[in-house]
Amino acid sequence: MIRFMLICTIVFSFVLSLYARAEEPSTEDVVKALVPTKKGHSTRGLTIQGDDNPPSIDLHIPFEFNSDKLTTEAMLTLKRLGAALKDPRLSNYKFKIAGHTDAKGSAE
Repeated sequence: MIRFMLICTIVFSFVLSLYARAEEPSTEDVVKALVPTKKGHSTRGLTIQGDDNPPSIDLHIPFEFNSDKLTTEAMLTLKRLGAALKDPRLSNYKFKIAGHTDAKGSAE
């Protein structure tokens, strides 16, 4: 029984670590997601991108409930995003940052 519980604990910890990694990309993960994979080609001085879908990444930036205060998780994610955007591999690109809210909480 103890052996079974130990195995369950190890498996559960492993699954949680995978979930945490999926929710919290590293700075390097963000950079890799935002670096374009296809090079544009030039035609008569115009650059043609050739890819209708520019690179993007979805990040979860939670706020405290019914508040404008960021959670600790959000602050860590934003710090990684900030470090990624300062990376030299992204210095020649412009980025559009968009967000949305949920329908929870009051209108205030």
